[in-house]
Amino acid sequence: MCAGHLCLEEDKERLGQLHSKSYKGSSMSKYKPISDKVLIKINTQDEKTASGLYIPDSVTQDIRPGIVIAVGPGRWDKERVPMTVKVGDKVHIGKYSGVALGDKDHVVVREDEILAIEE
Repeated sequence: MCAGHLCLEEDKERLGQLHSKSYKGSSMSKYKPISDKVLIKINTQDEKTASGLYIPDSVTQDIRPGIVIAVGPGRWDKERVPMTVKVGDKVHIGKYSGVALGDKDHVVVREDEILAIEE
């Protein structure tokens, strides 16, 4: 964990990430996650078979890939706990994780609902 004044500096950096080039100007730029919440844009591409048939998301896997659009400053546990994810990370969440925001392609999840960060 970090000392109090260092956490505040990290919070300022994290909050600055909310206005990254991938987030700025989008329809979701009016939303700012709080606490340990993360705004994710879900990749909703239907898979195509070799014969040309499309398989909808509802039949595919239980894990949804996405890209982090914005992150909150982190949760409090006597001190601010820094977030693990950052804007631009490719992540995977459960099929029923999070709450839809705006449209079906954007969800808000708690950081602990993120299953993996793709490297």
